[in-house]
Amino acid sequence: MARPKKNIDENQVLKLALINCTMSEMAAVLDCDESTLKRRFAATIKKGQEQGKMSLKRKQYECAMNGNTSMLIWLGKQLLGQTDKVDNTHALKDPFEKMTDEQLYLENQKIMNILKKTREVKKLAADCSADIDQTNSSKA
Repeated sequence: MARPKKNIDENQVLKLALINCTMSEMAAVLDCDESTLKRRFAATIKKGQEQGKMSLKRKQYECAMNGNTSMLIWLGKQLLGQTDKVDNTHALKDPFEKMTDEQLYLENQKIMNILKKTREVKKLAADCSADIDQTNSSKA
C-alpha cells in the first residue's frame, strides 16, 4: 500500500519560488523532500521563478526611470550591450602641470560636483534596494 500524499499548499510553493528560494529551502519550509517538489510542482516552481525575475526587472526599470543613474547604466549594459570605452591613448603626463590657479579651481569644482552626484546615486541605489527588499518581504 502506497504512502498517502503529503498535503502541500501549491500557493505557498509559488510564493517561495517568487522570491527565488532554492529547492532545498522550499523543501525545508514545506517539510517535504525536494524530489516531491520537483515531481509535483515543477511547473508551479518554474512559473514562480519567472514571475519573480519579472518583478525584479520591473523594479530595476522603475528605479532607472526614476533617475537612478547606476541602474540606467547597468540596464544599458545588460539589455543593450553597451560597454565602457577605455581610452588608453593619452600620454602619461601630469594634466594639471600647465594649468593656472583658476583652471585648477574649476577642475576641483567639477570633481566636487561628481562626488556629490555619486553620493546621490548611492543613496538612490540604497533606497531602491530597500524598496526591493520591502516588496519581496511583503510577497512572502
